[in-house]
Amino acid sequence: MKKLFLLIICAFCLAGVSACGQEEETKEPVTTEEPAVEVAEEEVVVEEPKFYSLLTNLECAEETLSERPLAIMVPNDNYGAIPQIGISHAGVIYEVPVEGYYTRLMCIFDMEDYKALEKIGPVRSCRLYFAYFATGFDAIYVHYGEAKYAVDFLNSGKIDNLDGLNGTINSLVFTRDSSRKSPNNAFVSGESILAGIEEKGYSTEYEDADSVSYFNFAIEEITPSEGEATYVAPGFPVNKPYFEYDESTGEYLRYQYGDAHQDGESGEQLSFKNIIIQSTSCTTLDDKGRLEIETSAGGDGYYISNGGYEKITWKRDSIYEPVRYYNESGEEISINSGKTFICVVKNGDFDDVEIK
Repeated sequence: MKKLFLLIICAFCLAGVSACGQEEETKEPVTTEEPAVEVAEEEVVVEEPKFYSLLTNLECAEETLSERPLAIMVPNDNYGAIPQIGISHAGVIYEVPVEGYYTRLMCIFDMEDYKALEKIGPVRSCRLYFAYFATGFDAIYVHYGEAKYAVDFLNSGKIDNLDGLNGTINSLVFTRDSSRKSPNNAFVSGESILAGIEEKGYSTEYEDADSVSYFNFAIEEITPSEGEATYVAPGFPVNKPYFEYDESTGEYLRYQYGDAHQDGESGEQLSFKNIIIQSTSCTTLDDKGRLEIETSAGGDGYYISNGGYEKITWKRDSIYEPVRYYNESGEEISINSGKTFICVVKNGDFDDVEIK
């Protein structure tokens, strides 16, 4: 037993000596190289600049900003004048009385909107007050003839105009539609208008586009708050036009002669973001009922948009300046971006305007 114990002790000591005599290993530090990660450069998105029409404040091509608009005289009687062609492309439309209690339209287009049209019209004759409204837009004015009261101004060099009674312009710009009866069968196209402008040597560009401003457009959409306006009738007695508010689109659909007022080319019903009604003084000039309508003296009116209305006044410094519109506090109003329909009514008929 003593012998066995000694053997165990010896074995233990030998193991200890062996362990103590072994040199301690020196370990090199282990480094792990991280794989290189390629960091993608952040893509820089450069937004293209946007440009907005001076007539509608809707997005347009850059060159449109420097281009003068076009104003075209369009009849509105129910003896072959309707349906009119191409007028749904106009950014602004004036409706103003003429003789016989009828109204006539003046459709104002951005060049971008009319130059591609194959047919616009029919085109009818000038009344002096329409020419005066056209000069407020520095528009090139297209008409087929004129009342005698407009002759001197049209020939004065103070308005660039294309007249169908001018032989050269007639053959170059106007065509007759054999399916319609005269005098409501003269039409133009974007291409023919540009040819007429070139023939007359008119500039298609503003002298200073940066200074041009027809309307004071709202930065954010507004709703006039004086009262509700889901139905608007300016009170013209023959065609009995009215507008109904379409809440789904935020625009006013136009009706006349008991039906939807449609563009005869596209079948599209005319619709507008803004309606402006302005009253003005009017006198009768002769036994044919031709009128003189004041375009600068100012007066009362309404601004209508987004299902609401407010009372306004309007004034104008001269026939070469745009009409300006003001609220009852005397501040210039803002209007919403979009197409605008302007009804000019006689002072004596202003009470016939219906808004509800």
